[in-house]
Amino acid sequence: MDMGNNSMSIRPSVPNDGIISYVYGALLSKDFSNLEQVLHHNWAVLVPQAFNKEIVAEERQALQSQLIYNIELFLSQSLTPKEVFAKLKAGNAPDLFCGRAFRNGEPTYSCRDCAYDPTCVLCMQCFEKSAHKSHKYRINTSSGGGYCDCGDVDAWKAFPACSEHGKAAATDNQNPESRLPEGMVQRAEVLFQCILRYSYQVLSSALDADLPDSLVEKNVLATDSYCTMLLNDEIHTYEQVISRLIKAVGVTNKEAVDFATTVDREGRAPVFTGPKATCQKLSQEIQKKFNLNDSKILEAAVMHHSFVSHQDFAQLLLKWLEEIIDYSDGLRKIFCRVAMVPDEDVSDISLLEKILLADTSFWKAVRLQFHQLFMTGVFKDVESKTQFAILLTKHYIDLYRDFVRDDHYRTVSATAVTVQVYTVTPIAKVLIEKHRLIEVILKTLLKESERWKNDKGILDFQSRRDSEAYAIFKRAQFVIHDLKYALGCTLNNPQWTPDLQSSFLNGFTTFLELLTQIQGMDAAKRFTTHHIEYEMEWETAFTLQLKLTDIITLFIQHCRTSPEVLVSAYTAILRYMPKYTIYTNEITIAGHSANCCVFDVGGPEKCVSIHLPLHRLLAGLNHHLPPDVNYTSPQFAPMNCQLQLFNLLEEPLRIQVMLAQIYSEMWKRNGYSIQSQMYYYMYVKCRPEMYDRDIQLIQSVAAVMEPDSFLIHVIHKYTLTSIFQNSDSQFTTLSVKQTTEIVREMLQLLIIILGERYVEGVGKVTPQQIVQREIIHLLAISRSSHSDLDKNMPEDVNSETQLENYVREVADFTRDSTGKGMYTLMDECRALFNPCFYHYSKADQSKAEDSQKMFRKNSGLDGALPIPFTPQWTERYSSVSRLFTCDVMLHVIHTLLSNMVAKRSRIRSESHLEKVLHLITLALHEDKHEFAAGNKSLPFTNAAQRYKGSSLYSSERLGSRELSILDLLNECQNSEHVTHAPLKDLLGYVLKYFSEVASMGHECGGSIVTKKRSTENLDSAAQAAIDKQKALRAKKAAKSRSKIIEKMMKAQQKFMDGAADLFQTCNVESEGAKETTPMDCSDSLAEESKTPVALGPNKSAARPHLENYVCILCQDASTIDDDTTVVYSAFVQRSTVLSRNSSHRNTQEDTPTDVSVLLVPSELSHGVFTTTCGHAMHASCFKIYHDSVVARERRRAQRALFQYLNPAFDFDKGEFFCPLCESIANCVLPVLPCAGRKDSSQSPPVCAVNLSNWLKILTQLAQPDSAMSSLEDNCPIPDLAKVAADTVYTNLMELYDFLSSSANQTELSEEMAATVVKFLSTIFAVGKNKKNDNPDLLEDPEIAPLIWNTTAYTIQVMEQVIRSDNKPLFGHLSLRQEMCMSLLVRFLSVCHKVIPQNYVKSHCQVLLHGLLSPGQPVSQTSTVNAAVLPAQRSNSIIDIDAFHYLVSLCFSLPSLFSSSMYTVSAGSMNEQYILHLVLSVHMAQIMLGYQTPAASSSHATSAPDQSPVTPVTQEPPSSSFNTAVSSMDVAEDSVSLVEVFSKLHSVIGAPCEDAVTESALENHLITASLPFLRCAAFLFSNLTDVAAPPALHALCSPRKEYEVITKYLDVPNQPAALFTSEILTILVNKCTNDKSIASSISKNIRPVMPVEYPLKINSLIKLPDDYSELINTASRFTCPNSTGSDESRTPTLCLVCGEMLCSQSYCCQVEVNGSNSRGRQEAIGAASSHTKVCGAGTGIYLRVRQCQVVLLAGKSKGCFIPAPYVDDYGETDITLRRGNPLKLCHTAYRDLHRLWLSHGVQEKVARSTASSSGQFLADWRHL
Repeated sequence: MDMGNNSMSIRPSVPNDGIISYVYGALLSKDFSNLEQVLHHNWAVLVPQAFNKEIVAEERQALQSQLIYNIELFLSQSLTPKEVFAKLKAGNAPDLFCGRAFRNGEPTYSCRDCAYDPTCVLCMQCFEKSAHKSHKYRINTSSGGGYCDCGDVDAWKAFPACSEHGKAAATDNQNPESRLPEGMVQRAEVLFQCILRYSYQVLSSALDADLPDSLVEKNVLATDSYCTMLLNDEIHTYEQVISRLIKAVGVTNKEAVDFATTVDREGRAPVFTGPKATCQKLSQEIQKKFNLNDSKILEAAVMHHSFVSHQDFAQLLLKWLEEIIDYSDGLRKIFCRVAMVPDEDVSDISLLEKILLADTSFWKAVRLQFHQLFMTGVFKDVESKTQFAILLTKHYIDLYRDFVRDDHYRTVSATAVTVQVYTVTPIAKVLIEKHRLIEVILKTLLKESERWKNDKGILDFQSRRDSEAYAIFKRAQFVIHDLKYALGCTLNNPQWTPDLQSSFLNGFTTFLELLTQIQGMDAAKRFTTHHIEYEMEWETAFTLQLKLTDIITLFIQHCRTSPEVLVSAYTAILRYMPKYTIYTNEITIAGHSANCCVFDVGGPEKCVSIHLPLHRLLAGLNHHLPPDVNYTSPQFAPMNCQLQLFNLLEEPLRIQVMLAQIYSEMWKRNGYSIQSQMYYYMYVKCRPEMYDRDIQLIQSVAAVMEPDSFLIHVIHKYTLTSIFQNSDSQFTTLSVKQTTEIVREMLQLLIIILGERYVEGVGKVTPQQIVQREIIHLLAISRSSHSDLDKNMPEDVNSETQLENYVREVADFTRDSTGKGMYTLMDECRALFNPCFYHYSKADQSKAEDSQKMFRKNSGLDGALPIPFTPQWTERYSSVSRLFTCDVMLHVIHTLLSNMVAKRSRIRSESHLEKVLHLITLALHEDKHEFAAGNKSLPFTNAAQRYKGSSLYSSERLGSRELSILDLLNECQNSEHVTHAPLKDLLGYVLKYFSEVASMGHECGGSIVTKKRSTENLDSAAQAAIDKQKALRAKKAAKSRSKIIEKMMKAQQKFMDGAADLFQTCNVESEGAKETTPMDCSDSLAEESKTPVALGPNKSAARPHLENYVCILCQDASTIDDDTTVVYSAFVQRSTVLSRNSSHRNTQEDTPTDVSVLLVPSELSHGVFTTTCGHAMHASCFKIYHDSVVARERRRAQRALFQYLNPAFDFDKGEFFCPLCESIANCVLPVLPCAGRKDSSQSPPVCAVNLSNWLKILTQLAQPDSAMSSLEDNCPIPDLAKVAADTVYTNLMELYDFLSSSANQTELSEEMAATVVKFLSTIFAVGKNKKNDNPDLLEDPEIAPLIWNTTAYTIQVMEQVIRSDNKPLFGHLSLRQEMCMSLLVRFLSVCHKVIPQNYVKSHCQVLLHGLLSPGQPVSQTSTVNAAVLPAQRSNSIIDIDAFHYLVSLCFSLPSLFSSSMYTVSAGSMNEQYILHLVLSVHMAQIMLGYQTPAASSSHATSAPDQSPVTPVTQEPPSSSFNTAVSSMDVAEDSVSLVEVFSKLHSVIGAPCEDAVTESALENHLITASLPFLRCAAFLFSNLTDVAAPPALHALCSPRKEYEVITKYLDVPNQPAALFTSEILTILVNKCTNDKSIASSISKNIRPVMPVEYPLKINSLIKLPDDYSELINTASRFTCPNSTGSDESRTPTLCLVCGEMLCSQSYCCQVEVNGSNSRGRQEAIGAASSHTKVCGAGTGIYLRVRQCQVVLLAGKSKGCFIPAPYVDDYGETDITLRRGNPLKLCHTAYRDLHRLWLSHGVQEKVARSTASSSGQFLADWRHL
């Protein structure tokens, strides 16, 4: 709107004319001085109305919109502000930075090659368009609060912008404010200032009285309308808040949960609105302490509703302001200027500073809004961002003072924004140089640590009784992260200026003050007389150490970049080094003396601390000093007057001695704390700045100290002086074992000092060599995965190990069958293995040595493991090599070698000899270095030949002989004290190596040659002795083998004598086989090729085998014919695995009432599945076992203070573990006789009733006007035959006689009958989801259909499992699966003996009537019929599962032909005709749903799913396929398939418009009917026990499989032959009278088929290949029960149906009835609730942000398993800790699908819960 011309003529019709008039007037006069006053006056009246909860929501929303419209009208000077803002957005220059604010859980990408540090990240959109996609990158999920760094050149070493934001770099630098319309700059400045000041005043006010007078309307304030506001804290739990609200406010549990969720999400929630007095009373009730030990109450405040309205409006304004400044860079620039200029009220304090300082007074939602406003407005402008960082640093100490005393997490604190500014290199440099950032940060921590200092100025947390104060100190440690940010980014390009150098050194000095407080923490003394009473507190010191490790490294890296800074820092450390008086004694060894510190590390009054940060920092800087500068340099003389070299050596040496004493078990009385400290001292995360620095400090002292004095100090500190002085004065203080171990550890330390040179600055090595050496020694232990290897590698300050860069050069990477990769050390790199590697623990060293010895043995090498050739020292450390040739070292070596060859020696150990040999090897390596450098003297080699030890010492051990070190080595070869073979190999290696090095010298001439010859002679003698020992051992081994073989032959002969008859039979058969002629062979092959038949008169004989069962409890064997009852543990569970329509899954856990349990719908929305573990037990033994388990669990529940949340099994539901394999079970399945196995001496009965007559009989029986009404009165067939038609009478009686004679009447014992009833009760309880306590179970009419359906469902699942695995039908199921099917089918054939026969007959009536008399309704007066056939559901032919119908009819039809309890006649003509009939019905179902190829191809793009059954190819049919081989008399007038198809489609009113060919229809019928036929083959194979054809044990084409199965089941193998005239008439009548089809015809639509044929295998949902897509999808998922767009904290994806859930959150809990033990309502989580609906109690979920799969079994059991997403190394990444890109592993996902399809979730959960005690901590109900 143009206000200059006609603005006054246009007036909007609004209720607040005052503010509108002012807007127009101010715009004309351009005077905005009283804008704030007018706005306040307007808001004081309208805001309480606009946010009044009592008015209608629509009116309230309209008032709020009007308030926003007023300020938009003022800012835009237009009646259509949105159009103005859109133009501003379009006129913006392209963005240089992305700046996208991350949502909680959104994926972030960090390039490991190009990012300066891990905090530099990209959003998904920028990453996809950047060059970093082809680099090594890390993916993580954001916790919210950060933004995308795309376009920030200070964040990336290369490729700073994506292809979109890279275009903005070429734009001009025009001032963005110049693009704004005229006058908008002035209006925006005034308006933004009013909004920010108003928001700060309102939101920072805690009471109504704090509001400005201009916002107080007296009339509004006079109303007695208050609210009780519950405030958030991070101390009280959800349960505590919920229980307090229910008790204090009187709300329901659901309302309390909603309040608690709102408080946690928003930071506050109004829980009551009413009079002030009532609100105050409720507030007092809420603030009562839960118990006396509570440190903080639950806070609540009473506020006037107008005050709350203003606060809500202020939040709305902040949200609007964030949107407005995002429209234009100019508006953003204005906002930054307004926020940072000093406010009018207080000088030098801007509005932004006020907001920062008041951060802790805001609640959570307001804090996050302000932080988001800063990111949107301030951080996108470099200049404003720098100014913000300066203000933040200015108030840093005050901000942290408030934060550490706050009770909110740091993510919602103003201190959390430091990562956004302190990681920017230019800003950090300015802050360090000009604003003393390092000093400010460290002084913040020092200020909070003051209260924890003891009288020595050292931090002491041993008595931290004040938990609140300790929590404050823990929160103060967050400043260390800020220090790391600042030091890390400034290291990228250090440019030292005088100011920067001065500021850095001041900060470094402050850091030394902190280290001084840590120096000497947790000093411990050794307990010698009694055990320590309380474990000392040690975790805090190591926590500080872990956090400061990177800081120390960064300070060292900064110092090394400038020699001046390095020397100044080194000088400062020397000043801060502790000065203390050291008492010394003069110690003499080998003619050399030294003054040593009098300090016994193991003394009872001496304390040793493991924390020496000052010493270690000094050692870290020492590497980088110039070569001519060291501790004794003159420039350090003023600080070094009281700091001698042995002062530096003393402290780290004490720790090494204490470590040796711990290994020798001298500190056992100090408890676990001292062992834990030593573990973390060597831990890979602490080791670089602790253990490694101690070794480096000792090496640096050894380089400048006189070598003999150095070794005397070491020997004295280990309290081994007497051993090397030939004195027994101290032998009584330590045991021989302890002394031996300490000597070994001292030698190990000397090896480390002299041999560990793979440190930058110590040895001449490269970073690559350092990393590769670590890799080699890790892989020398065992093969390792990438993650395990990476976890054990030291990291740099950016958490990088450099593993990926160098590992492929030393290791081979191979994958196993699951795709997981493993690294194996290359053979050529094993020569670099160092058995004395100083990073090994004792266990790792032993494993590595065993691995190396095994490799050498397999390679035909000896067992010697020498130290590999070492790199050269650097110039600074080259003097360390003097230790090899000093007198004390030679004396130590000579003494220990003398002990090995002496006849008597108190201290003698092969481990000492091994260490001495390693020392000699290192010395020889050094001689080779010297020789290569030009020093031809070979100092150690010559010294070893000359030095013969102290005469007194040698005479005591060696007698009159004077032997040199070389002579002693030769003596050791033949010493009886050297027995270990690898040690002998090592000794031989050292002698050979000695000879090799000695031969290099030319100065010694003949003496060396003589020694070499002597050595060779000794070698040959030693080799002869070794060969003699090997021959003796081989002779003993051969003798032992012969004895074992003789014993085995005797046992074999004894067994053959006991089974002579069996072996004689085998011999006869083998002889007969030898005499078989070729003609006989052909006859036998012909016999084998004959397909067995399972049904009808041509039925083959059952498999002749004796069933023996061994009870796993008593180990007694039983057979099926014994009187004892044998049972198998079984697990029965409800299932939806076969559900073909997820929309029809029941929404309650109970069985749906509109689904028939008899005529089961084809959708199979629910079912009951049974499995068994395959372990047999006697029923009596099982009862004893089960009773003991129940008694034990009940005692456990009584002893426990509370019921544990998730037991492995619920004994109240009858669950238990199999005693052998511990599989979950809830019942036992009895072993019953096979119905198909009868006496072979009896000839099978013959019946002349053909299929046509059989159908007539059933049709007659199904007529309602026959005697069917008498079925419930148990009317037998002979009585019914009298009233039947004359033409039916003969066939009916013949069929009756046939079935009666063919039935196998088996009587059940009382124990067997009881077991059958118990299994039936479990099926009923699980199927109906009821308790297993029904005393009248057998009187329930649904019991028989439930067991039929269970068997049918189980067989269908087994068939799908086989089909999913693409395996043959028979021979590939597990033994337990085959046994389960067999036992279930046997159970069906016998269980009717305990079920009332009238129920079974009534069910048979329903089954026959539904098919043969479709036009007549079934009487609903029968209670039986009403129970099994609900009236509200029509059982259409297209909506009946054919296999369930087949099973029900097979096991119910015989009841019509028996007047007493019956048993099914397995495999008779009756079952053959039933299969023919049902197969015809199933073919009709397939035809009704079949579409012509033309129609189906039109839907190909919309239905891309592949059929699980391989389509039939147009192969020529076999000759046997064209001829029906069924024994049934098929009518000659059978019609073609096309005629049947046309007739059925015309009946349903959907004639086919396209031509249907016979071959295409036949192919489709064969393919689509195969799943049904496969299930039928399973059923009748187990019912008749007739072996399956061999062809079904191998994969074959669908046509071939169809042919073999139909032959096996003896039904026509031509689909057209199935449709006789009688069957076709039945099908036409069924379709004609089908109500469902008739309803569709009346609506002129094609009947909708519930399922499609062929049946597809149900599968889990399709997952994206890239896991980041899932993360991105989950980040956009909002909680369905929260207002606004609140992200779900734990988005969980159901892998069965694909629904995303808000899991593990109170906001989405659902109350259910009777879930707990008391039957009350109970709240369960979204996943647990969804599990009841989607999986009938079993669920598989993917927790997206945790990259974890959750398996749920009910509401109280579950477990976690890795997600099917792996990185390039084939490993999962739970919680995305490593951050490697993840791709879908199809093999792992197939395994998960098979676990779900085979119903293995319950067992997986039970086993996981039983094996992991940690699982009991999870409350799966709330998941």
